[in-house]
Amino acid sequence: MKKEFKIQLIAKKENTEIKEILNLDENFFNNLKNDFLQNNFESICCHIVQNSTRQHIEKVLMLFELLLDTLPFVTPGLKTDIMLLISEALSNAVYHGNLKMPKDFRKEKSILEYEKHVAKTTPHFFDKKVKIESGISPEKFYFYITDSGDGFDYQKILEKEEPPLPMEEFGRGIFIIKNSADEILFNNNGKTLKIIKYIGG
Repeated sequence: MKKEFKIQLIAKKENTEIKEILNLDENFFNNLKNDFLQNNFESICCHIVQNSTRQHIEKVLMLFELLLDTLPFVTPGLKTDIMLLISEALSNAVYHGNLKMPKDFRKEKSILEYEKHVAKTTPHFFDKKVKIESGISPEKFYFYITDSGDGFDYQKILEKEEPPLPMEEFGRGIFIIKNSADEILFNNNGKTLKIIKYIGG
């Protein structure tokens, strides 16, 4: 598998804009924290392209946790809400979109077991890309994510008013997102999800 994890950060402070393209290496998070995030930015945008692996999901979550911790207007409650939205959207894009995990699979087996199944049967699925465009300012947080899957009937899930049953994995993430975000919009046959959460009063 050819690993791909590209990150471009664009941060603004007063009338200054700083752009950085970061490489994912063993010093990535230390360098990010010690250099880039010491400037008390007013807003941060990021563009990410990644493979469909659990390790890359974890890296994205760690990245956003660091970014949110550096912004003074992000309260603990807001951080929790945003991290939940990112986690659910990213997991859906990777596991259901790109890796084609069947909707009933997790009733009996774990995600790790499914990853092992993919590694044996369709390892090229891990090469499918997820693209993220996201940003946060005192006014709002937005998160646009596009997978490389086949799409799905998102309207049917959005119309559901009752939460899925505890063991019903399919649709749970979208239900959580719908009830945690201020705006959500699917495009591209369900392969692109746009999430907005307003911050400023």
